[in-house]
Amino acid sequence: MDNKTSGAGWFGPKRFGFGIGPTRWQGWAVMLAFVVGAVGAAQAFEGQPTLLYGAMAALLVSLAVIVFATYRRH
Repeated sequence: MDNKTSGAGWFGPKRFGFGIGPTRWQGWAVMLAFVVGAVGAAQAFEGQPTLLYGAMAALLVSLAVIVFATYRRH
């Protein structure tokens, strides 16, 4: 079935290899936001390791929530 009509999640299993990947535009938007957040935090908090670690921890928590929600759907 087509992802647009089946109500499938934003991420799904890869065709080759292990893990999940984006299957809809929303998944690609989440991945882009994650990368922009990581690079932005690295640039903004350069030389301030405590703030950088906090920002990276927040990004990892958001990643864990996304992974949990994706695997829960499947």
